[in-house]
Amino acid sequence: MTAGGPGSLVVDTHSVVWYLQGDRRLSRRAESDMDQALAGEYPIYVPSISLVELVYLVEKGRIPAAVAERVVQVLRDPASGFRVAPLDMRIARPRDRFHETRFRTCRIG
Repeated sequence: MTAGGPGSLVVDTHSVVWYLQGDRRLSRRAESDMDQALAGEYPIYVPSISLVELVYLVEKGRIPAAVAERVVQVLRDPASGFRVAPLDMRIARPRDRFHETRFRTCRIG
């Protein structure tokens, strides 16, 4: 997790799955940051590649289909606070420009 004040978050696949399930594998800090983002009405962005990973996890039997469906349902609900972050050339820019982003990244551990 990068340092910083309240604001938008970008989370990985497992973070959003574990957060929505109340899974203890999500670190307390990640859970707290996600709670604070939603309480402050800041969006939590889930990279679009996570949708592909959800399909993979279901196909490999790592998560039940209902869990993936729940994530998709939340992402479709504008009131949820969760948003899909598209993966396009603007996002996939050279690494030396990553420091310019205004998002905080929420990692699992």
